[in-house]
Amino acid sequence: MEFPWSKKIISGGQTGADQAGFDAAIKLDIPHGGWMLKEITMKNRVQFLSYALICILLISCFTTLISTPAIASQNQDRLTKRYIKDLKFGNGKQRMRAAWNLGKAPVNRFPEVVPLLIKTLKDPHPKVRANAAGGLSQLGLEAAVAKPALKNALNDSYGRAVLNASIALRNMDTPPDQIIPALRKVLNDQKMIFRVDAASQLRKMGIKDKEVMPVFMSALSDYNVNARKKAMKALLKIRPLPGSTVPQVIRAVRDQDLAVRLQAIVLLHHNYGRPPKEALDPIINALNDRSDTVVGHAADALGKYGRSAKKAVPKLLNILKTSSDNQARTYAVESLGEIGAPKEEIAPVLVRALSTDRHWVVQLRAADALGKLDYKNPIVISALKRAVVKGSNPAIRNAAKNALRKLGVK
Repeated sequence: MEFPWSKKIISGGQTGADQAGFDAAIKLDIPHGGWMLKEITMKNRVQFLSYALICILLISCFTTLISTPAIASQNQDRLTKRYIKDLKFGNGKQRMRAAWNLGKAPVNRFPEVVPLLIKTLKDPHPKVRANAAGGLSQLGLEAAVAKPALKNALNDSYGRAVLNASIALRNMDTPPDQIIPALRKVLNDQKMIFRVDAASQLRKMGIKDKEVMPVFMSALSDYNVNARKKAMKALLKIRPLPGSTVPQVIRAVRDQDLAVRLQAIVLLHHNYGRPPKEALDPIINALNDRSDTVVGHAADALGKYGRSAKKAVPKLLNILKTSSDNQARTYAVESLGEIGAPKEEIAPVLVRALSTDRHWVVQLRAADALGKLDYKNPIVISALKRAVVKGSNPAIRNAAKNALRKLGVK
């Protein structure tokens, strides 16, 4: 039978309409063909032979080919040649990118890379100079010949060039006393983010926190959000923080940036010997934050205040009743157990969480919290006994047993 309206059926041979079309083409003797993914071909060899599809290797095979060491080496060499050319003849952005990326170059095959980067340390463009120092820092001891030039770069007028040169020298085992004076100068740079990075490097070299702390504190109110983030990241590594830092950290709880707000709450929770009393109200207010993550960590921090955080109970109970975030509800349950009062308000909500919450970790922490609450109410005891028998997993059942034991119930 001839079908003048159909010259050839082309398809990929997938299940459903594609295969049905081929079946009809075979039965009616209509020319057919197409392309099939390698994975489908391997699974359906019989179908491949029947439909006479052309298998193309597509991306999966191409990825396998370029992952071989020889091909990878050729690609690296090709990129290195391109970056060398860009650094010599490119525009500003191309030279910046090339200077940095040449830090990944195979210098054993391209010995001209290190001398070229050394020469670039004197480039008229400050960001190109900075990235040349950054490239040398990645090469480390392979570029040890650059030490004298990098020491000269410590006197650069551009702060980032000094910072990258100092990292490069540290990676080349240069004694800290040869680097520290230059970094101390950067502490007075006009750009706060450079000052923060200099303070962080100095701290790694053993400079006492007392010297660098003013930079971090000042950065918390800087207009540059990246400076604030970096300052927070540095402060998270300092324990315990001096009490004089509390006011600035409290202000950061209201920062416009989510990451800064979150880190501020983590600092108040973990980085002081005792939770700062003046931070209690700001942390309670953070329970109204638009971010579930911030709300969760604020709820977690309140548990450390114990009964002093009693006024936070209504908000914590509301989180447990209304929040869709599992972590926020979990932290709320834990803190309610730590606060422990008023028991008659907390207990019914914890019982509901143990019995009906959709997340098993919230149920588990609710059982723990009921044990800490020490409230021998018939409803509490009944809920815990029911969890011992019908808890959705062994962890919940064991937590309920432990809670009953704390309450003196067999």
